[in-house]
Amino acid sequence: MNNVPFLQSMDRRPSLDELTEYYANAMSMWATQVFCRVAGKNKFTKKDIDGMKKTAALMAADRNPYSWNMDYLPYEDNSGYKKKL
Repeated sequence: MNNVPFLQSMDRRPSLDELTEYYANAMSMWATQVFCRVAGKNKFTKKDIDGMKKTAALMAADRNPYSWNMDYLPYEDNSGYKKKL
């Protein structure tokens, strides 16, 4: 199966300016704004951090070649975390 990215498979490839405008307009849609606002409120909560730790401990790629492993790396000042795939 050929994994050609969607944009490269289009008959007429949009210009960078057209793509920039498309994504800017997509982000200004009401539904996208609500989704981002709700998702942002759930970030860095106790539930979110516990979920990241649980995912990191799962080590799914050790059992499934189509999955991935994640490392949970908290910041030294406890202001957040980063995840390394």
